[in-house]
Order: sequence, then C-alpha cells, then structure tokens
Amino acid sequence: MRRRQADCCPLMPDALTRALTYGAPVLVVGILVAFFLGDLLTARKQEENNPIPTYHEQLEIAKTGAPATARVVTMRQTNEMINGNPLVEATLEVQGPRGVYPVQTRQVIPLMNIPSFQPGATVSVRVDLQRRDHIAVVF
Repeated sequence: MRRRQADCCPLMPDALTRALTYGAPVLVVGILVAFFLGDLLTARKQEENNPIPTYHEQLEIAKTGAPATARVVTMRQTNEMINGNPLVEATLEVQGPRGVYPVQTRQVIPLMNIPSFQPGATVSVRVDLQRRDHIAVVF
C-alpha cells in the first residue's frame, strides 16, 4: 500500500508555513539591519580617511594651526554656498614647516576675497601639524 505524501510527513506543511510566516520577515529585517550598519560603518571609515577637513575643523585649524603660505594651483567652483560665500575645490602647493607639498582642499572663500584666490596667487594658510594635509586658508 502506497502512502500519500501528507501521511508520510504530516509536519511538513506546518513547518513550511512557520518558516515562511516567521523566518522570511526575520531574514528581511536581518538583511536591512546589516545593510544600514554597513553604510554607517563605511561612512564613518570614509570620514576618518577623508583628507579634506570639515568646515568646523578648518575653523579650528585657522585658530590653532602653524602659519604657512600656499600657492593656488587650481580652483573650481562647487556651486555650494555657506553663509552666502562660495565653497571651492582647490589644489594648493603649501610651503610649510615641513617643506613644500600639494594639498587638495575645499574652502569657503569670502566673496570679497575671490579675486585674491586665483591660480598663481599666494595665500596665507594655517597647517594642522598632526595632519599636514589639513589646512585652512586665512584671509
């Protein structure tokens, strides 16, 4: 006499139903949590490795950094404004306490100082002695 599948494995439908009812949502929540934690950790790691200091860090460097000069090599507008002043991306050649070296930076330049912050111009900067690629332009 042949058994029907339902007689052979009576727990199969209940186990499958429970797995789909409880297991699938738990799996989806686990994937979402892993995704968001991964993004959070990646953002934090990029923040730590970012060679360009934030605006607030630049304000602190402007107060406490070592004085130096820099030549503006390149400059381009970012189309972002902070307190009505343009944020620009620039490559500077810093002549600081540890020699001459290039630095990529994003700086807020007051509108009245834009003419003096052009390629070829020399500007005053402050350098963070702990991370020499962290600078602040001082006007």
